[in-house]
Amino acid sequence: MWPRSRSFIRIVARPSLSDTHLSVHSGSPARPYAGSYHSSSPVSSHRGASSARAKPIVPEPPRIRARSKILTLSREKLTHQDTLKVPDRNNNHVAGPPHSLDSAGLTSLGPVRLSGLHPVFELPQGRVRLGYTPDKRTSFPKDTRGFLYFDIHSLSVRFRVVVGDAMDFESGSDLLLPDKRTPWCIPFRPIVSRAGYKPIRAQLLQEKLVTERQLQSRAYVVTTLDPTRLTDSDLMDVSGVTWATISIAPPAGQEESFTIAIICKPRFPDNARGFLYWHIPKDDPYGSELRFRCTESLEHFARGDDLQTPSLRQPWSNRLRALAQRTAPLPAYLKQAGLVDESVIEHHAKIFVTNMQDLFLVRFNLGKARIRLSAGALSRSIVFRSMPWVDLYSGAALARLVVLDDTPACVRLGIRIVTMLDGPRLFSDGEVRPDAVPPKEGQLVYGRCSPTSSGNRYSWSFARSLAVRKSTTEGQLLLKILKKSGDDVDKQQVHLYRASML
Repeated sequence: MWPRSRSFIRIVARPSLSDTHLSVHSGSPARPYAGSYHSSSPVSSHRGASSARAKPIVPEPPRIRARSKILTLSREKLTHQDTLKVPDRNNNHVAGPPHSLDSAGLTSLGPVRLSGLHPVFELPQGRVRLGYTPDKRTSFPKDTRGFLYFDIHSLSVRFRVVVGDAMDFESGSDLLLPDKRTPWCIPFRPIVSRAGYKPIRAQLLQEKLVTERQLQSRAYVVTTLDPTRLTDSDLMDVSGVTWATISIAPPAGQEESFTIAIICKPRFPDNARGFLYWHIPKDDPYGSELRFRCTESLEHFARGDDLQTPSLRQPWSNRLRALAQRTAPLPAYLKQAGLVDESVIEHHAKIFVTNMQDLFLVRFNLGKARIRLSAGALSRSIVFRSMPWVDLYSGAALARLVVLDDTPACVRLGIRIVTMLDGPRLFSDGEVRPDAVPPKEGQLVYGRCSPTSSGNRYSWSFARSLAVRKSTTEGQLLLKILKKSGDDVDKQQVHLYRASML
């Protein structure tokens, strides 16, 4: 019998039956499946509550059987008890008791059924919900039956579909996504990072299918980017991913935590296992950048190689100049950790020219000097190419634009070194050139470096210049900046070298 409920219907009589009003009142919260009742007494001709006992008009819901637990994720320990059947249904059911996700050691036990659009199974540490597709709107294929197991090669949880009464794991095939090509799986990265997969992580550790170090390397949590303070726990594996979110969590109470993102297109290579660290070139604080050292352990860090870009021409990196020009958390961490001086970050952010007296950063060892012209909401970049000190000098300085010539068609610009920040220093392995014109405060930038198949070719007789056509967007911006600057414009007449044109 159902328990008595206090919910009842009050029927209020009016002069006409068409005006009868019904209102529902409840003295206590209604019990599940007991919210609809009817009165068996006749309708009273006066206002008042019916005294008849309410009875349920919906059947009692079926009882949900006790849930069983998966005992293992090891392929080597899977049993027929771990067989799962996934019908194409929209309701969710808790799975029966798969004995293991380890795919070896099969024994003959009864099958287990798993049904629903989002099937749920249980491990000793809790419940886990599955989905067939990322949008979670597609049901598993009808009558899918087999084994849920952990694949140690791909480090993912997969589903092995089997047919027949033998239920032979090896003769089955992995469940595929709707494209009929891609295996369905729970990748290792979500297993490590998502709270809903915590029971799987615990089971993998319990059965020694993975190690704490493997989990931590894919969790992307490090204590530092300082190469002198790295520990074994900072090892990470970003193989095969396009981007990763890294949490920098120093020891408790020491420093503030930060979260950064790293990106590699089209994706990080399969050997991207090692340490993320902040690289500071010798005697070049302005050339520091974020790099990834590929190595299997901290012990071999010094012998490891930095991860290369897909072109293999230079190391993969996040350069300080790019980081300083946007509101990113990494520069704040670098300042806090003492890896970069605050003034260096501020100098790197100096790329915008809104007035002809504005200063911008020039690094001597780079082949290009990029300046951003800005007027109002519009901005465009201009680039001085073939800068003269590549592979000869290192260092940095603040500089400003100089008008070398102004014709009806274009404005020729040069660069004047204003304040020396670092260096200049000759590269120790560079060829000494007595004709070289080193950077000097107050002087124009002279010279040109032209890469050739046999090495760099240098010339020093003419000023490094750039011609900006007035008809271009860059030219229109430059004219606005010149007008705004008035007479406060640096001008100098020189013999020009062949200038590149925008």
